[in-house]
Amino acid sequence: MKIIYTARAERDLLALGDYLLQNDFAMTPLIKIRDKIRMLKTMPQLGRKYDETARQITVLRKNVVYYEIQGDAIFILHISIGRQEKGL
Repeated sequence: MKIIYTARAERDLLALGDYLLQNDFAMTPLIKIRDKIRMLKTMPQLGRKYDETARQITVLRKNVVYYEIQGDAIFILHISIGRQEKGL
């Protein structure tokens, strides 16, 4: 399967990376999120249903990746980071 990031998901990852760098934090959360997303290539049903079309997977207890499976592609819709409100 192919992983496709929406513009919103790309902005989410960039914002997390910027936040971690500006505050001299380890990049571990970003790495763990990317690793979990890569796992979806071989296990697309890994997450649980969020609504009729979207699924979600939690990373490091606080971060949630929302995605949809469409044909042979997985669309990463949004990544809710830690303290942000959850949901699409």
